[in-house]
Amino acid sequence: MKQKHDRKNKSKNQKNQRKKGCTAGFENPDRYIGKHLCCCMGYAADAGVRANAASGGMVTALLCSLLRNHDIDGVWAVKTAFTKDGHLTYETFIAKTPGQIRDASSSVYMDIPMMSHLGQLRRFEGRAAVVLTPCMMRAFCGILQKDESLRRKTVLRIGLFCSGAHDVKAAEYALDKCHVPREGAQRLYYRRGHWRGISSVIYADGSRKDFSYTKSICAYKNAFFFVRKSCLSCKDQFAECADISFGDVWLAEVKKEPVKYTGCVVRSEKALSFLKRAESQGDLYLRPMTDADMVKSQKRALIFKFRGSRWNHRLAGWLAAKNRLFSIERPEALKRIPMRAVYYYMCMIRLLLSWQ
Repeated sequence: MKQKHDRKNKSKNQKNQRKKGCTAGFENPDRYIGKHLCCCMGYAADAGVRANAASGGMVTALLCSLLRNHDIDGVWAVKTAFTKDGHLTYETFIAKTPGQIRDASSSVYMDIPMMSHLGQLRRFEGRAAVVLTPCMMRAFCGILQKDESLRRKTVLRIGLFCSGAHDVKAAEYALDKCHVPREGAQRLYYRRGHWRGISSVIYADGSRKDFSYTKSICAYKNAFFFVRKSCLSCKDQFAECADISFGDVWLAEVKKEPVKYTGCVVRSEKALSFLKRAESQGDLYLRPMTDADMVKSQKRALIFKFRGSRWNHRLAGWLAAKNRLFSIERPEALKRIPMRAVYYYMCMIRLLLSWQ
């Protein structure tokens, strides 16, 4: 009788968890976050820094703090660019001034082989911070183990929360569908502004064209078109090899806040001291965040990465693999599908991942 009663209580608790929006298995945050000292959320105190940021601008503010306090001499950075014939591309470089660091602000949702540009960092005569996605950070840390000179040069390893890297076509198709000219374009800001924000293209004449991120680039991205194959099996959402990691905070309680927040996972004492100093010097505003809230803030991405036995989560994974393959094998056919149809199709996949 006692066993039967216990089973009933367990079943009741599971139902209550589902009603509250909890996901089975999320009771152990360390499984997803990895070893860490603490979590927090915050934003750059300078509104100018936040203006171009995908979230709260914490990465840019922290890097500028490190440069101003002479902890580093530069940052290995990346930003978007366009070729003369209007194709979207990227530039990697060493940012040596606060202005250059700010210019590299905002996330780049593009598959970038950073390790092929490692020579820039090797040739740099100074101490540096690096900002990398989880897979690139793992590769970089593997190189550091064998390269003492590079290890001494690298002061801080900053990771970015990541749900996948995509071919440039994901953005180029969105630009064309939204009738955003690429001729004369110099820079694409994938996402900036509050919550999901907007996308912007900056032109050589100083003009700017804004368009919906959610109903364009996000639609291709979150439907897993043009995603790198390895991203479909990656489980490292929080860049576990980094000293400190940053990403979006998708929590309802901060959606109505006037300033967008950045989530932060601190993994080393050195990173924590840098973060606290930036706060004390007025560069950052920080507030505590529980491990459970950190996991919850990235819940949908984690459900996809750790999808288990639920049929709807498995279906979302199956569709993601099919969509990736379709975009690689039949890109022109995908290009003919209306943007609105791609958007609603993406919403359906997100619904599958949200349904618990």
